[in-house]
Amino acid sequence: MALSPKEQQKVTQLLGYGGKTIQAGSVIYNKILNDRLNQLPPDTEEFVREWIEQVYVIEQQMKCAPTRLSTSKVQDIELNAHELPMLRSERKRIARELAAALDVPYMGSGANIRLAL
Repeated sequence: MALSPKEQQKVTQLLGYGGKTIQAGSVIYNKILNDRLNQLPPDTEEFVREWIEQVYVIEQQMKCAPTRLSTSKVQDIELNAHELPMLRSERKRIARELAAALDVPYMGSGANIRLAL
């Protein structure tokens, strides 16, 4: 089953492209990225869906991290102050793997973009 338009949009944003990059007729339309997303082999589609899910989980953790990071220690438990940068780094790693799998350039971290499932 091909990626849905919503999944394609998530991939596009994760890779750092503009929201209208895969919309035909847009000024920033990218035919190569659009073709790649529409012609994925089934096994690659499954990997793409797994990467989307991994990023969603990371972003949920990132959403909760600021609350935890406001405290450095709870009784005998020391909290990791580097949690948020580590989560961002993992998100970027996944995006780069995805770009490599699709054979398209990775355009940026997309740190300000959140994927909603």
